[in-house]
Amino acid sequence: MGESMFDKAINFAKDQAADHPDQVESAIDKLGDLADNATGHKYTSQLDSAEDKVSDGLRSALGHKPAEDNDSH
Repeated sequence: MGESMFDKAINFAKDQAADHPDQVESAIDKLGDLADNATGHKYTSQLDSAEDKVSDGLRSALGHKPAEDNDSH
């Protein structure tokens, strides 16, 4: 059997993230801000932490060093 649609989507996403890491970082920040607004800013610190972990995981998966201090929030 060939590659499943899910596997194709995951591989496509990985390729795009590798080719456009700055855009992916921006999207992570925007999604975090959207979630923060949707929750009435009740979970800002938790969402910021989640954004940082997702960004660090992305950098790690792409072979980049994690950010030492991410104070862009």
